[in-house]
Amino acid sequence: MSNELIMKADNIIKTFTSGEMTVNALKGVDVELRRGEMLSIMGSSGSGKSTMLNILGALENPDEGKIYLNGIEIQDYSIEPVATQMRNEHIGFVFQDYGLLNDLSVKENIALVLQLKGVKERLIKDKVKEVLQSVGLLEKINSGINELSGGQRQRVAIARAIIADPEIILADEPTGNLDYNTSVEIMELFVKLKKNNNQSMIVVTHDPMVAAYADRVMFLHDGSKVAEHINSDNEDNYSSIIDIFRNINTMN
Repeated sequence: MSNELIMKADNIIKTFTSGEMTVNALKGVDVELRRGEMLSIMGSSGSGKSTMLNILGALENPDEGKIYLNGIEIQDYSIEPVATQMRNEHIGFVFQDYGLLNDLSVKENIALVLQLKGVKERLIKDKVKEVLQSVGLLEKINSGINELSGGQRQRVAIARAIIADPEIILADEPTGNLDYNTSVEIMELFVKLKKNNNQSMIVVTHDPMVAAYADRVMFLHDGSKVAEHINSDNEDNYSSIIDIFRNINTMN
């Protein structure tokens, strides 16, 4: 992991209004992601973590704030047509519910990303095999999605996320629908991809076990960044994260 900032969000503010009710989802949050780093954004339900991820992924427009990629401020980052360009050229997504098309095979789900970019079929075929090999699922290339376990579906979703070689992977509760052992397998896969591809990624979670796999953990509470923890090979990161999380959840 280098010290080079690949993504930076500065003073992000987001408010939602429903009738007479106003919710301050994000209250001036800063996020920095370095090249080759796995950052976990952790918080309880309603802390603003998914809203933050959606803004970083150009899926939602902040009320205020700036977003930089590779040191350059991107004007209208979350506004079309720039938003689609950002997602197509820089970002891969992994969702809790996998987001796969059940009517398509494993191969077809992954290939669709490159087909929409106009990549030649011969190149797509080779690339699909390459990414399935990297996630340990090449033998399922012709399987239907409904034939796969939850862990296998998430591996397909990860393969789809990385096939276009995005600079950044954004994962929203990627183990939320998985049991403990499968969650460990998925997080170990993320670590492998980070090391082998120098991949930068942000993983949103409420699970201390998942956060312990990251290089750094950023804690959100009630729309604000309230703490940060740098994971270390010489520390019981899981216990440290639980202690911080427990203390945060006692805050008013």
